[in-house]
Amino acid sequence: MKPSMQKKNIIILLAFLLLYLAYAVLSEQDIYYEGRVIKVVDGDSITLLTNNKQIKIRLAEIDTPEKGQPYWRVSRKALSDLVADKNIIAKQMDVDRYNRVVAKIYIDDVWVNEALVKSGYAWVYPKYANSRELYYAQDYAKENQLGIWSLPEKERL
Repeated sequence: MKPSMQKKNIIILLAFLLLYLAYAVLSEQDIYYEGRVIKVVDGDSITLLTNNKQIKIRLAEIDTPEKGQPYWRVSRKALSDLVADKNIIAKQMDVDRYNRVVAKIYIDDVWVNEALVKSGYAWVYPKYANSRELYYAQDYAKENQLGIWSLPEKERL
């Protein structure tokens, strides 16, 4: 192969490599939403208003009692006290089967998902949890019998 042909092939290969790397970096970028919480559905679901659009959000990696189960009202109120009618930032982790954005939510410097677990208003959802901090927060709540962990064992989910 001629030296000029080799040089062309190397340049083409490098161009494709750069395009691939650019695509990989861009496709891995995080998606964030900023807005005001206009509805607290339950202890782990909210509706966010951002740019005149409503986005349903499910808090990532945690779970709370469902309507009618022990502690569901307390859990919902705890989330409401933290975020209702306030501006938050939501970091999208996924989209669930109900087309809700699954997100870690933050208000100021507080990671709300973790705060709920640490206070005993939510627990770690092991099937989807990736954050060690949530397990530490849950251990803390259990050890101190906070929130859900203060209930008799038969009433816990």
